[in-house]
Amino acid sequence: MNEVSQIAYDPVTNYVFGAFSLILLAFVFWLIKRLFSVFKDYNQIVARSCEIMTKNTETTAKVAEAVEKMHEKVMSCPSRTA
Repeated sequence: MNEVSQIAYDPVTNYVFGAFSLILLAFVFWLIKRLFSVFKDYNQIVARSCEIMTKNTETTAKVAEAVEKMHEKVMSCPSRTA
């Protein structure tokens, strides 16, 4: 056997490779856990933004209605010169 084959089949090399693989696998799982945490936070932010936009839409509709009423009052005023 040549020298490269001896190193590849050496038990110490295999154990080190196995340990490093487990460390990398644990790191990947940690990253996925963090990613799901970020998605959870992002979903809460999007939900809150939707609530705020809905409230703003309702408020804008009320303001538009009030402006329309004021416009009608102004237009029906007898002192208005046309």
